[in-house]
Amino acid sequence: MTNDGPIFLDINPDDPEVSVIESMCMYCHKNGKTCILLTKIPFFKEMIVMSFKCEHCGYANNEIQSGGKVELNGSRTIANIEGSRDLNRQVVKSEHCTVKIKELDFEIPPQTQKGSLTTVEGLIQRSAEGLRETAKMNMATNPEWASAVLAFCVDKLEPITQQKFTLILDDPSGYSTIENLHLPFPDPKLEIRYYGRTKEQNEALGLQHDDQAIIKDDLAAGDGGLDTQKEVMEFPEICSNCGKPAVCRMKQVQIPFFKEVTIMAVSCDHCGYRSNEVKAGGGIEPKGKRHILKIRTKEDLARDILKSDMASIQIPELEWDIGMGCIAGKFTTLEGILNDLKEHLIDKNPFAMGDSATGDRNERYKTFKSNVDKIINLEIEASFILDDPSGNSYILSLTAPEPDPQLEEIEYERSWDQNEELGLNDMKTENYETDEKSPKRKNIETIQEEERSPKNQKLNDDEMMS
Repeated sequence: MTNDGPIFLDINPDDPEVSVIESMCMYCHKNGKTCILLTKIPFFKEMIVMSFKCEHCGYANNEIQSGGKVELNGSRTIANIEGSRDLNRQVVKSEHCTVKIKELDFEIPPQTQKGSLTTVEGLIQRSAEGLRETAKMNMATNPEWASAVLAFCVDKLEPITQQKFTLILDDPSGYSTIENLHLPFPDPKLEIRYYGRTKEQNEALGLQHDDQAIIKDDLAAGDGGLDTQKEVMEFPEICSNCGKPAVCRMKQVQIPFFKEVTIMAVSCDHCGYRSNEVKAGGGIEPKGKRHILKIRTKEDLARDILKSDMASIQIPELEWDIGMGCIAGKFTTLEGILNDLKEHLIDKNPFAMGDSATGDRNERYKTFKSNVDKIINLEIEASFILDDPSGNSYILSLTAPEPDPQLEEIEYERSWDQNEELGLNDMKTENYETDEKSPKRKNIETIQEEERSPKNQKLNDDEMMS
């Protein structure tokens, strides 16, 4: 903002142009220059790059802000850092991101740092510099606290780069990420989890509007006698892209020789945003199921596929193993799955294009994308493995109910880790009776009385001593 009032920028990302405006320097309080550029940076969608410099005192800084829409889900990126190669990983951090170093119990809260593009080592150095500046400013008023902060920087924070540690980026906007050095393959030192935002997180991102009160008034009081098997039901909701009222359409579909699924599609008439997702009906199957499909003909590429959000995908010929959660539940064809994965991992990958993709990395991306295209064009033979521990995924058999020679289905017992991911290890559904007189039913008072008995108390004391 200048002394003449606000300036409204009209920047075309397809024809980038740097806009220069005068703004006050926070150090000398004289006017400096801020350069603003809206551009498509190779690592992340549309971004706003701002750089400030004061010619009077020499102060300069820069900042990056996201210029695109907020992602549907928040993201939590966990990286195991060890050695110089990991310290050089590129990091995209938004202003909404919380940074944690597990070993130091160190946390950078959101909105305390500006968005930045840096490396893991640069992120730690910037944090140490910020703590030093804060300590110097408080040295006169709170010398003990300032001395403790400086000692923490020297003794713990800066030396952590010479040790093995865990770096966590928790960003409800879904923008922050850490570079995968092995793309398009999984990185053994990197884990990305997606989660739904809470009401408070949506409010912090500015996604809550007064339109929600209108939506609540429009909600139907009941099903109105609809036949859910034949009717397409519509529900009002908030668009996650523009925050205005949108429509979610839901339809239940019975897949032959499988089970019932629910297809959900969201469309917004204001911004044009669209998304879809599929949820399998019923509960988790008693056993996991692995589908192995040999891709040989065009009919194989056109097979219907239901992929649940718990399923993982493997293509052994490409040494490709995509864990669950990479793509949400989908009901599409094999060709559609391959195109979605190629677009998600290569075309929209933050480090797969432009200046970020250099040398061997860029060549690896091109080779992998070319091999996927060859599979789609049937130039090479490959196997498509859909492994779902919940048993809720499906690949169309062309000879059902007879066995399909190109499709193999294997049922297996889930491991303890898989049951833990599904939340089954702590779930007890047996030996519960509703009859008050049943000997198997025990109320809370009975259990507490047994725990206080002398016999059980002695056993507990012996266990503590051992």
